[in-house]
Amino acid sequence: MRSFVKVSWMVVLAVAVLAPLSAQAAYLDSGHALVPGLSDGDTFHLAFVSSDMHKAGSQDITTYNDVLQNLANNSSIGGMGDLSWKMLGSTTAVDARDNAPVSGPVYLTDGSKVADDAADFWDGSHAVVMNKNENGATFSEGWSWTFTGSNADGTAASGTALGNQTHPTTVGYADQKAANWMFGHSPGHDNMARYYALSELITVGANPIPEPGTMGLLMLGLVGLLCRRGSHRS
Repeated sequence: MRSFVKVSWMVVLAVAVLAPLSAQAAYLDSGHALVPGLSDGDTFHLAFVSSDMHKAGSQDITTYNDVLQNLANNSSIGGMGDLSWKMLGSTTAVDARDNAPVSGPVYLTDGSKVADDAADFWDGSHAVVMNKNENGATFSEGWSWTFTGSNADGTAASGTALGNQTHPTTVGYADQKAANWMFGHSPGHDNMARYYALSELITVGANPIPEPGTMGLLMLGLVGLLCRRGSHRS
């Protein structure tokens, strides 16, 4: 009985060690409609501005992330729901640049390049306006206000971050590509405005089968050894 218990615990431990190794990054085939003419091995982000408008009363950044994830999941562009999406917005607890980190070139859903990398993305000037929504269309209803709660460099705007219910909240303009795409003016949080979304980093190409790391292989070997010893004792 003791041998069985020991082996059981080792199996659980091995699964715990190997589980992170099976976690997958985002991959899209080079021929996918969302891949902007890149080659296998290239990486990039996608960005969109929400097609609908919302308030900015929550101090919890996950509230905004969830809204954008749901929009992507239900978008008309294939593959959007398979990606993880975060808001380009800041609360007092987290900066936009940390909530939605940029680690590669950023493109819109129509293939237009916004910026080459994080430095280019946060330097106060974009190559194109970020006005394409999750369905690939240019927003056509309402104004271009987009809640960000952020300065132009992606840090939280002092006193006007998302969730501040006693002061105005910073918005950017989705029809601008200068610094005011992120830091425009500050209406009240009860106004309705759009949200910006950024995808996780995407790699172009087929999703490879992950190989177990050294620790994972050692644990599997140990489990096998203990199983053999347990069977000999029984």
